Amino acid sequence: MEDFTGLWQAEALARKYGSDLQGVTPRNRARRSLERLAEDGLIVVYVCRGVPTDETCDRVGLEELPKVFDMGISWIAPEEGGIGIWYDTNDDGFDAYRKATDWQ
Repeated sequence: MEDFTGLWQAEALARKYGSDLQGVTPRNRARRSLERLAEDGLIVVYVCRGVPTDETCDRVGLEELPKVFDMGISWIAPEEGGIGIWYDTNDDGFDAYRKATDWQ
């Protein structure tokens, strides 16, 4: 639900909360989750240079996601001013979150 979350952060959460899944790496768990959320139209994935803002980011199309997710560098936090892969919840995703958490 935060603005612009890095892929590496999703992998860290999958590592923290997904230890019960035998044979599935945290990165693969994060990837599957993000792919589903993007396919369902709940998040958007971006390539950003430097600090992510609307001006520094380009949207990644669904057809390009597999290629972006396959690149190991996509899952590493960028150095200052570097290129990073981020995702953001869109309006539909925020609405789904509000419904799921009964947030009025």
